[in-house]
Amino acid sequence: MIAVLKLGFLVLLLSAGLTSVEVAPTFSDSAAKGSLMVLAGRSIPVAFHGVWAEPSDLCARPGDRKARLVIGPRAINALRVVGVEAYSDHPAIVARLRDKSGGKRRLFLDISTNHRYIRVSTGSGDHGQIWRRCARPSPRSR
Repeated sequence: MIAVLKLGFLVLLLSAGLTSVEVAPTFSDSAAKGSLMVLAGRSIPVAFHGVWAEPSDLCARPGDRKARLVIGPRAINALRVVGVEAYSDHPAIVARLRDKSGGKRRLFLDISTNHRYIRVSTGSGDHGQIWRRCARPSPRSR
C-alpha cells in the first residue's frame, strides 16, 4: 500500500512537470571543524571552483557580477587570493584576499554536503549568505 502511494506521488510530480524536488542545503557540523591549517600554494580547492549565485536565476545573467561569485583557484571575482587555510575535519576554508588597491579581506567559505551550495561569511558574527552553484555551460554553448 505504501509503495503504491509513493509511486502515485512520483507519477503526480512527473505529470506536473516537476522532475526534481529542491531540498534545503545541509552543511557539515561546524562544531567539528578541527584545526585550521595553511594550504601550500595559495590555491582554493577545486570543490569550491565555479560560478555561484543567489537567487539562482542570476546564473543565466553573466553581466550581473554583483549578485554572483566566480571562484577560481587564485581569485574570487576581482579579489586575488593571497592565502588559503582549511580545517582538518570540516569542508570549509578561509580565503585571504587582496583587492586591486591593496586592501585585505577574509572570506569564510563552507560548502554543503552535496557541493551544490556554499555559505559565505566575513567573520564570526556574520551568519553568512548561501549561494547556489550555477550549472556549467554545455560544450555546445561555449
